[in-house]
Amino acid sequence: MGTNGNEGEQTKPEINMPLAVLGEQTLAVDLARAEIDQAIATAHRYPRVLDTVIKKIETMACYNESAAENSIYSLPRGGKPIIGASIGFANIVAAAWGNCTDAARIVYIDRKEKVIIAEGGFHDLETNRKTVLPVQRRIVDKNGRLFSDDMIMVTGMAAASIARRNAILNAVPRALWFP
Repeated sequence: MGTNGNEGEQTKPEINMPLAVLGEQTLAVDLARAEIDQAIATAHRYPRVLDTVIKKIETMACYNESAAENSIYSLPRGGKPIIGASIGFANIVAAAWGNCTDAARIVYIDRKEKVIIAEGGFHDLETNRKTVLPVQRRIVDKNGRLFSDDMIMVTGMAAASIARRNAILNAVPRALWFP
């Protein structure tokens, strides 16, 4: 051990106080902030034009028969189909909307309550409006038995996709994409 200049005295190791350490920013935080700031500045420099957004959605969704079919889903429930906009259509809407970011993640797997929770997010860089929506899905079969690990992950990815779709279609005004 070294000395502090006085013969025989030991130097004490420097101890960072917890609050001081929490207040320090890391390079990763600085880079993330710079990326977001740059994206927002770019969005303000090149704002969207609503007529162009509508035209892009229509062009991409109706590009061919396959694209049109991919824009909707149909799910049988109680003997009747539930029909709605698909994640494929939400991707078209987000691409046409521009100046935005979207993401999804699995937030929690609760094996005791037999549910998985996913979260979808959408950030409009032009308005700085952020939408975050959760989705919950059961992870049991028709007999109430817990799914296998593989099926839990498949269900989680489906829940994340649904959450992302919901966030996109909730954030972009319905009047622009519903017709």
